[in-house]
Amino acid sequence: MAGAGRNPPPYATPTKSRKQSRTSAAVVDGEDRISALPDAMILHVFSFLEIKDVVKTSALSRRWYSLWTQTSAVTINAESVRDFSYIERFFLQCTSPVIRKLHLLCLLYCAGYNFHLWIRFAVGRGIEHLCMDLHKEYWNDYYNLPRALFRCKSLKWLKLRLCEFPSLRNGEFMGISWSSLKVLCVHDMKMVDGVIKGVLEGSPLLESLTLETCYGMTNIRIFSKNMKELVIRRYCDPYYIDEYNEDDENRENSRLEIYAPYLRSLPLGGKGSHCPEGSTFPG
Repeated sequence: MAGAGRNPPPYATPTKSRKQSRTSAAVVDGEDRISALPDAMILHVFSFLEIKDVVKTSALSRRWYSLWTQTSAVTINAESVRDFSYIERFFLQCTSPVIRKLHLLCLLYCAGYNFHLWIRFAVGRGIEHLCMDLHKEYWNDYYNLPRALFRCKSLKWLKLRLCEFPSLRNGEFMGISWSSLKVLCVHDMKMVDGVIKGVLEGSPLLESLTLETCYGMTNIRIFSKNMKELVIRRYCDPYYIDEYNEDDENRENSRLEIYAPYLRSLPLGGKGSHCPEGSTFPG
């Protein structure tokens, strides 16, 4: 028969399914190359995953059964979480002596959240990078930050959205001790002069301060030579002025005074978003 026994052209190769390709890439000569990676590299990979996915890796192999408990980077995205038992399991079984970063992307109020517990745990483990990227269903909702956070001397990078500082005493907020903090980004929050003063006095190494869609401040005075950048976005948005400054008879003439002789950069604007190291949480 014509063509019988004809050899396939040299460029023709047997096809593999995607599953076979993944398996052959991970396993060579019967050896699991992924599990053969050093712990430090696997934990680095974990730092890019949400905590629910990190915990699930315990089912992959015997070696991975408890490796996830050593992770020092925690990302909780509540938009993709339906079962909070994964989060509870991590905080109960975590063996890492240091929590390097904690990133919370959550609605402000939801059954299963325990922000105070999570933050206190991270502070106790020497948290360095903390992001509270909260969203809310009701306009007047804010999260009251736990006082334990204000004594966190290991904190280097902090982003807060829809959070609230404790009540002021005599117009000033005292008690902040952020001796290692270099970057602070604040979004959608009330930042009166007393709070800003307390933050600046308690953060001697602060290099960059971002205030976006914040209200309440009228006079910012920065004397630190370490402060290199002050960023203000969407200050005095009409909605905020009408909503929160109803007693201000001269709100249409409201202004912000800034005294900062050592600044190198002072971006001001009504639109846009800015946060040093990018808009995402640092790795």
